[in-house]
Amino acid sequence: MPYSITLAGDIQHCYPDLGTARSDILELRGQGQKPRLYYSTSFEHLGCEIDDYGTPIPEYTHISWNDFAKLLPHFEACWSVVDDELSSPTYRLVDVFVLFCGCSHHLADMHYPRCETVPDYLRVRTTFLRVTQGLMDPDEV
Repeated sequence: MPYSITLAGDIQHCYPDLGTARSDILELRGQGQKPRLYYSTSFEHLGCEIDDYGTPIPEYTHISWNDFAKLLPHFEACWSVVDDELSSPTYRLVDVFVLFCGCSHHLADMHYPRCETVPDYLRVRTTFLRVTQGLMDPDEV
């Protein structure tokens, strides 16, 4: 059964088709729980996390600078580090880290053209977006 639903990291149910898994996901959300859906053809690992429509959820997603600024207050602390090794004379690469639930995590990658104050490329870990939107339990980070 390739579709698995997890709650707080534990497999709760396995399903042969997406339609059945999706209806149970919606029912669990209606009960106030935060289930996650995975697809795999292996019995050895869960595979990739998918959304309610079967589309794989990427590890990172692109967001706007304004949305990123709204995300930062959700964390205990935030800091950035310029990646001198990968930066060049024409751009700076910056890694953003956060303190969340007492642990340090990589939150985002930013690409700044030299002398600019706003990045032209910003990608954020999807996991943190889902936690702040209430779609995922913070204990699963």
